[in-house]
Order: sequence, then C-alpha cells, then structure tokens
Amino acid sequence: MAQGVYKPGQGYWVRVLTAVFAGVLVLAGGAWAWKQGALIRPPIESWRLTLRGVQAEPALGDRVEFVGVNPLKPLSADGRQTPEVLGHAIVSEVEPNRIIVDELEFSEGLNPSQADRVSDAGGGEFAARIVGKQGIPAYEPILVQLALMGGVVLLGGLLVYVFVGLHKRTCEFLIATDGEMKKVNWSTRKEIIGSTWVVVFACFLIAAFLFGIDFVFALFFRAVNVLETTRS
Repeated sequence: MAQGVYKPGQGYWVRVLTAVFAGVLVLAGGAWAWKQGALIRPPIESWRLTLRGVQAEPALGDRVEFVGVNPLKPLSADGRQTPEVLGHAIVSEVEPNRIIVDELEFSEGLNPSQADRVSDAGGGEFAARIVGKQGIPAYEPILVQLALMGGVVLLGGLLVYVFVGLHKRTCEFLIATDGEMKKVNWSTRKEIIGSTWVVVFACFLIAAFLFGIDFVFALFFRAVNVLETTRS
C-alpha cells in the first residue's frame, strides 16, 4: 500500500479486489462518457467550399456573399422563390477550385449549406457555383470525447482511492470483511466433488419423478376424454 493509506497492512486482499472491481466500473463509465461525447457536435467555425465555373478567383481577405433560396421564407403564389443574399464571409484560404471562408455573418437559421452561389461582396468579378460544402468545426470532436472520458476516469479513480485507501469508515469495513473471510471454513476439493454429485443425482431424480407424474396425469385425462389422443 502507498504511504498515507489508512492501516495499509490490514485487509489487503479485500481492499485490492474492491479497488479492482471498482476500477472496472470506472472504466465502463469512461467508455460510456466516450460514446456520449461523440453526440456533442462542435460549432462550425469555417467552411470549405468546392466551386465550379469560377470567374476571377478571390484573394485572401476578400469579403464574399452567399446567394441562394431562403428556406425560411414562404413560397410565392407561383411556387417560386428568387435567390437572395443569405450572408457574408471572409476568404481565409484559396485552393484550386476551392476556398475556405470564416467570420461568417448569416441571418439566424441560415448558413452556407443553403447557398448555391458565391460572389464578391464588393462588386468584383469573382463568382462561382458551389458544388460542395464541408463545415470545419472549431475544435476536433475527439477532444470532447477525451475530455469527458478522462474526467470520468480521473474522478472515479480518485473516489476509489479515497474510499478504499483513506476513508476511515469504509476502510474499517473492508478490514473487518477481510477478518471475517479468514474465519470461513472453505470446503475441500473432495467435499465439493461429493456435493456436486449429490446435486446432479437429485436433479435427475426430481426430473424422473416429475416425468412420471406428468405421464400418469396425461393417461388419466385421455381416459376421461379431456385430452384428445393423437393418431399418426
């Protein structure tokens, strides 16, 4: 036992096994926290847009506008909607037929996923069709999973250490349990084998008795025409 543990030389095996089984529960809780962390979606910080029909590629820092049909507006009488500007963003990276934008400014409920086109907000020549959209999260989702799992495992391990190694009442209980376990008169191998054969014989004997009773009742109920006799 480590230094500082309450009565470290007493109840060793009971305390160790208690810590082991409690540790298994803590790890199970950590696995649960890992799965729950996968359900948490980080906010989208920037978007990677794949473009087609690019005219005059933009420069870094250019302000662009997103054009598309606003899904929050009702349809007109003829069932159509005119594309409009849904929001703005700043170009942070330029690749061949692809740009990354951040500093998004969109109306509530809107984002680049509803846009069909992107163009220069300053009246420049840049314009392109959007054929692919990928949101880039503000942080990696796995970091949330690691934080949750690590927090559960760390807290659980600390509680196990406190209650098994430091807390006086629980330690006294475990020490007393270890003392009572030493008083148990464990059966010998010969006694266990003999008891097992007795149980097996008793099971067969009870099964045969119940089969006989069932057979007699079946004959009786067929005789009084309660059960129909099956014919092949």
